[in-house]
Amino acid sequence: MRTEGYSVDQCLARYPEQAAQLRPLLVSAERLSRGRAVTPSTAFKAATRARLIARAEASRPRTSFVLRPAWQFAMAIALLALVMLASTTAVAQDSLPGEPLYGWKLNSEHVWRSVATDRVSVDLTLADRRATELTRVARSGPLEQEARNEYHEVLSRLEAEIDSENGAKIDQALLAHQKKLSQAGLRDEKLDDLVKGKKK
Repeated sequence: MRTEGYSVDQCLARYPEQAAQLRPLLVSAERLSRGRAVTPSTAFKAATRARLIARAEASRPRTSFVLRPAWQFAMAIALLALVMLASTTAVAQDSLPGEPLYGWKLNSEHVWRSVATDRVSVDLTLADRRATELTRVARSGPLEQEARNEYHEVLSRLEAEIDSENGAKIDQALLAHQKKLSQAGLRDEKLDDLVKGKKK
């Protein structure tokens, strides 16, 4: 209509049969075509933009620390695993050679020793545990031998750690072990050799 240069009345005159239906459409089209020439002022654009941004900010959902169900489940499983790990480790500390959790106990001690800053103190504690285990499984054949092997492993580490700084406390611990084993009616050649070597 606009490109042809016809007015609304001229268009309706050309199509009288559809005039009733065309009139509202043509009037609307004419008004819309006049609106194209309107350009908003810079102030109006800035104000509209500011209102739009403010509304978008207000309608944006505030994120809070809320875990989705999948993360909640994963966290619960991780927490359960941690609790089970800690409780199993605690229960395993009383286990003896031949018992199901003894390997767990030894592994937890290896981890403890690997992260410790004072390995000599850890080894002294472990040697005392091994000596106690040896007295508790004494005269039980293979279990006593397993306990001796574990005890000898710690004794070897202590022997390597003897120096001017640690010598006295290692000597004291070894003498205490000799006494403990003697009271249980046991002797250990490796321990005796270590103590004799220290006395020379």
